[in-house]
Amino acid sequence: MHIRGEILDSCCFICVRRRAGMHSRLRRIQNVFSILVIALGAGQFFATALLFPRVDEPAAWFAAGGLALALVGTLSRLQLTYSDVAPGLLTASAVAASVAAVFWLALAVGLSYKFRRHPAAYGAAAIVVIHAAVAVYAKVGQRTGKPADID
Repeated sequence: MHIRGEILDSCCFICVRRRAGMHSRLRRIQNVFSILVIALGAGQFFATALLFPRVDEPAAWFAAGGLALALVGTLSRLQLTYSDVAPGLLTASAVAASVAAVFWLALAVGLSYKFRRHPAAYGAAAIVVIHAAVAVYAKVGQRTGKPADID
């Protein structure tokens, strides 16, 4: 009976450590994609001057889109840093990332002729969509009361 208890304790310790390791991997993936989204947004904002010779409405919308992306990534970084004291950040981050992903997917479909001329836009859309998927996955894992597993 005593040996059986030790085996169960060892098994539980291994399971807890494995789950904690997966949770830290999820956080690292979130961190990488948050930084990529911030860089993407900053790049878009600063590229506005190169792509639009005049300051007009399309240039303003393009720059605002870059700022919005940078803010979505920043919100995700804040969630990673402060979600222990502000748990609502996880929901806000997942919603903001999801809205950005839906918008980018709509752009990819609606402006497919421009995306085909500038294939890097597909890469940007992929970064935004993966970032949203990871944020939603983290939110689902938090809601179930255990860290979301990644294998």
